[in-house]
Amino acid sequence: MIEKTYTKLPYVKLIVDEAKRAKSMFPPFNSAHEGYGVIKEEFDEFWDEIKRKPKDWDRIEDEAIQLGAMALRFLTDLCWKKDLSKNRKLKNNKR
Repeated sequence: MIEKTYTKLPYVKLIVDEAKRAKSMFPPFNSAHEGYGVIKEEFDEFWDEIKRKPKDWDRIEDEAIQLGAMALRFLTDLCWKKDLSKNRKLKNNKR
């Protein structure tokens, strides 16, 4: 059921498009520390929008997309060497 919900939403495409846009403007992350810093900065911007009153859901959505895009860039810039051909499951997934 949840997979159908995710495939109907345009967010995956928007996150991928934003990651591509960022990649065209900025070099790959050099280290996990750099990637963390960028993701933290995006998370802080997202959190600022969450706290804002009244809420601007378009801005919250934009920040969430940018946050997702930077997480995707972290994976593609730094974690790509791992063999993902296996049916990998998250470790310590408590949900």
